[in-house]
Parts: sequence; C-alpha cells; structure tokens
Amino acid sequence: MTDLLEQRLTDLEVRFAFVDDMVQTLNTMAANQDRVLFKMRQEFERLRQDLDAIKTGLSHDAREEAPPPHY
Repeated sequence: MTDLLEQRLTDLEVRFAFVDDMVQTLNTMAANQDRVLFKMRQEFERLRQDLDAIKTGLSHDAREEAPPPHY
C-alpha cells in the first residue's frame, strides 16, 4: 500500500476506536439510567398508592367522627 492509503487506514482505525469507545460509554450510561428510571417508577407507584390511601382516609363522612372535646 502507498503511504497515503496507510495513513488514511490508520486514521479510520483511530476514529473507529474512538466511536467504539463512545458507543460503549453511552451504552453503560443508558443501562444505568434505565435502572434509575425503573427505581423511580417503583417509588412513584408506591407514593401514588400512599396518596390514594390518604385520600380514602380523608374522604370519610365527618358525621362519623366523635365531636371534639369542647362540645
């Protein structure tokens, strides 16, 4: 091969190595974000259930409660 062709091939190999490293890094980041998102969804669902339980507890009829002690 000519020197120019070898240089171009070397440049392409360097670029490929850089792109391959970047893809691996992005893949790791995406996997980490997926785990975080999964945990956040679970926590959100738990909080939503807690809120629903609180709403249910607050929506009862006030007449069912005993009058306050000052009556």
